[in-house]
Amino acid sequence: MTLTGCLFTFGSAHSALNEENIQINNGLISVSLNQAPLAEVLQIIANQTKIHIDLGASTDRPVTKKFSNIPFEEGLKRLLRPYNHVIVYRNTASSSPIERIEKIVILDKSKDGGQAVGIANSNKVGTQIPPSAPPSGQTEPEPEKTLEFYAQQLKTEDLAVRMQSAIEMGRKYQIKALDYLEEVLINDTSPEVRMAVAKTIGNMKDEETIPALAKGLLDPDDGVRTAALTALGYIRTPAVLPVLRTALDDTNQDIRDKAASQIDQIEKAQ
Repeated sequence: MTLTGCLFTFGSAHSALNEENIQINNGLISVSLNQAPLAEVLQIIANQTKIHIDLGASTDRPVTKKFSNIPFEEGLKRLLRPYNHVIVYRNTASSSPIERIEKIVILDKSKDGGQAVGIANSNKVGTQIPPSAPPSGQTEPEPEKTLEFYAQQLKTEDLAVRMQSAIEMGRKYQIKALDYLEEVLINDTSPEVRMAVAKTIGNMKDEETIPALAKGLLDPDDGVRTAALTALGYIRTPAVLPVLRTALDDTNQDIRDKAASQIDQIEKAQ
């Protein structure tokens, strides 16, 4: 069965699911789902994105998920996590993560019940998905994504691309990516991207990140300052205390309270 951007009728009557439960804008996806039929979820995604979705397996498992404004492909992987699936990419120069995707093929349920595998690149539009793995059991390796590659991606106009690139860069290169991420934290025009970068830097849990996150506490957006404060709290060493104390003068009461709580926890642990 193939789902495309068209009207599709399901056997279950009176489904409460509608497009308000799944919103896709500017390369980001938000969902609020409670025991929603996955086939209906995928149909709405197909309607909104015009991506072809092939249901090569039964998608009878209901979905309960809630997330807001995350990169489209990351959200897609969360929704499809119980299933082996393949994403076929177009050979296009577009920076839009949605336009780059030609087709999604749902294969079967993952045996481990939690990992979705089989992300594939297509070198030309219309490439067919092979029915079985290569004889060697190996897939063609993806091109190496260097720090310089991610640095260029961080300069694109597409918000979702910048956000996803920052997350991947931090996860892969850790402290080596700090200078690039610090620049994005200070200068990116999107509060959503700056928040994602603050969280990514925080996941390093390294004292070397304290000066960068301290700059995040000066951000005009409450959400970014909160993300930077949370990230500083991950370090949990006395070295972070002077910076946390600066947040006690923040204009936002919630931020002041959170800073006081984090300071108290670190001081008690000494």
